[in-house]
Amino acid sequence: MHSKSRRSRRRAFIRLMVISPLTVVGVIAVWSYLHTPQISAHNFDPETWQQGSVAERGEMVWTLVESHLLLDKTHSEVLDMLGEPDLGDTTGSSLNYDIDISSGKVRLSWTYLLTVSYDNNSGVVTEVAVVQP
Repeated sequence: MHSKSRRSRRRAFIRLMVISPLTVVGVIAVWSYLHTPQISAHNFDPETWQQGSVAERGEMVWTLVESHLLLDKTHSEVLDMLGEPDLGDTTGSSLNYDIDISSGKVRLSWTYLLTVSYDNNSGVVTEVAVVQP
């Protein structure tokens, strides 16, 4: 009888040692899946960018960045495409636009900035980046 009790305790301990880590890993995997920003690349449209929401901007930002559409553009060309910046003014060496890269499953907000940086000498765009504020 004593060996059955020890054996059942050992089985319970082994189950606990196997199931607990699997449960933790499962919870982390589900949480990550639900809360990771879902990056989608929609075509860039200047009118939608200027009049749309920050979420609509977030859907277009990767196409805008990866296509290098803004590189070598002048300050006024960028303002024509993107409109007035959300942060700062239009006289500095960079323009900042609010974007929202939302999580696709639970629609959590992931707010970032699209930063368009200029070369002070040439006056053209040298870098376009998505950064955390």
